[in-house]
Amino acid sequence: MKEKFIIGRELDADIKIRSLECSRKQARVCWMKKGESYEWVILDGEENTHSANGTWLNLRTLTEKKYGMASKKCTVQNGSVFRFGCIIATVMRSYHFDVTNLFHH
Repeated sequence: MKEKFIIGRELDADIKIRSLECSRKQARVCWMKKGESYEWVILDGEENTHSANGTWLNLRTLTEKKYGMASKKCTVQNGSVFRFGCIIATVMRSYHFDVTNLFHH
């Protein structure tokens, strides 16, 4: 099982988003240990960088760049709603993202 997925405009991103408001490496979803079990979490940007427009989960920002802190880790669950710039993505089931461009609404 793959333990990390990159979301962004980059050609080699696992989940590609075709919008200039989305960074090349906007966010990453990782399988991480929490206590005795594991869970999927989302983080803004890639390793030591942040995305330009920030990543939001359920109306809360994951980006702490204005404080010089690392991205917050937030649990991804069925029904979680992400925002990347003007893009909204919803987790519908395991490994399935429904991506909607806000400009089309």
